[in-house]
Amino acid sequence: MTAVRPIPALHDAASLPELPGGAVDELEVAARLEASGLSDRSARSRHGAADVFALAAVLHGSRSEPRPEGRRRPTPSGLLDSLRRALLLVGGVLLAAAALDVMNLSTGLVWSVGVTGWVGGQFVSSIAWSRLGRGQGPEGLRRAASAALLVMVVAALAPALLSVSTPGAASTLLCLVWAAYASAVSLLVCADRTNAALATVLVGLVPVSVALAAGQAWSAATILISAAAAAGAVIVLAVRLLRTAGRPALPERSDWRASAPAAAQAAFLAASLLALLQTVPVESTTPLVVASVVGAAAADPAIVLLRARLRWSAARLYRLSAAARSARRAAVMAAAGTTLASALAAVTVFLVLRAGTPDWPATVVTAAAFTALATTSAALTAFGAPWRAVLAAALTAAYALPALLSATLATAVLLPVALVGAVTLLLYRVSDPRVVA
Repeated sequence: MTAVRPIPALHDAASLPELPGGAVDELEVAARLEASGLSDRSARSRHGAADVFALAAVLHGSRSEPRPEGRRRPTPSGLLDSLRRALLLVGGVLLAAAALDVMNLSTGLVWSVGVTGWVGGQFVSSIAWSRLGRGQGPEGLRRAASAALLVMVVAALAPALLSVSTPGAASTLLCLVWAAYASAVSLLVCADRTNAALATVLVGLVPVSVALAAGQAWSAATILISAAAAAGAVIVLAVRLLRTAGRPALPERSDWRASAPAAAQAAFLAASLLALLQTVPVESTTPLVVASVVGAAAADPAIVLLRARLRWSAARLYRLSAAARSARRAAVMAAAGTTLASALAAVTVFLVLRAGTPDWPATVVTAAAFTALATTSAALTAFGAPWRAVLAAALTAAYALPALLSATLATAVLLPVALVGAVTLLLYRVSDPRVVA
C-alpha cells in the first residue's frame, strides 16, 4: 500500500496533489508538482512559497515552512572567506617579494624557497582537509602539525638540493621561515582562523610600503624586520591553534594517501611556472609572477561563485540536461574570469614598472595560459576529483616544459591541447551539478 506524506500547514493545502512518500529528494517532488500543473505563480499565490522548488522542500521535509521570497538566487555563502584567503595569499607573497628583493639572493635560491613553500603548504593542508572532511578536526591539525615539521626539515635541505650555489646560514633560515609561514597559513585556513593572520599581514605591509616608497638607507632593514615580524606573528597564531588540538601525531597511511595528489599537483604547477619564467625576458619575470599570484588568488572566489551557481542549477533546473548546460557555462566563465584577471595584472605591472619589452604580449599570453590551466586544476580539487586535478596539472607541465626548447611551438600546438584536455576534465566533472554542488 502506498503511503501518503502528510502536508505541512500551507495555504490552500487541499489543492496540492497527493505525493507518494518514496520521493528521493526535493527535485523529484518538484518534478511531480510541475507534472500536476502547478507553476511558480501558483506556488506563490496559493501556498505562500517562493516557487515550486521551495514548496517541494517543505513537502519533502527539508524546510519547516515556505519562505515568501522572490526568485531563488545563488547564495555564495563562503565568498567573504574566500576573499580573505585571497588577500592573505597576495599579502604574504608581497611581503616575501619585498624581502627577497632586498636580500639580493640568487635566482636558484629564490626558486627553492618558493617551491618548498608551495608544495609544503599543499601537503600540510591536504592532510588537515582530509581529516576535517571526516569530522576529525583536532586530529587533522595534530597530523598536519607533524607534516609541517617534516616540511621544515625538507626546507632546511632544499637550498643545498635545488640551488646551484653553496647555501649559507641566512639562506637556510630564509627557507625555514618561509616553509613555516606557508604551513602556518595552511593550518589557519583549514581551521577557518584567517582573520588575525590577514590583519597581521596587512599591518606588516604598511611599513614595507613606506620603506619602498622612501628608498632610504634604513629602508632595507625596515623591510626585513617588518616581513620577519609579520611571518613570525602568523606562525605564533598557528602554534597557539595547534596547542588547543593537542600534541602532534605522525601522519597515518590514509593521510599520506590523501596528501599525495595535492603534493603532486603543486609540484607539477611549480615546475611549470619555473619553466615558463625561463622562457620570458628577465624584465618580464616580475609581471609573470604577479599575474600568476593574482590568478591563484582570484581562483578561490571564482570557485565559490561557481559552486553557488551549481547549487542553483541543481535546485532550480529540474531537467538534468538543462542543469548540465548551465553548469558547464558557469565553469567556463569562472576559468575565463580568473584568466582575464591574470592577464590584466600582467599588463598593469608592465605599465607600472615600465618593464615592457617588444614581446610583452607573449608574456601576457603565458600568464593567462598558466592561470587558466592552474584554475581548472584547482577547481577539480575543490569538486572532489584530486587525481583529475593532478592530470590537469600534468597537462600544464606538458605545455610548459617543452616551451624551454621552443616557446612558439609550445604555445601554438601544445597549449591548445592542454587547455582542451583540462577544460574537458572540468566540464565532465560538473556535468551533473548535484555531484559537486
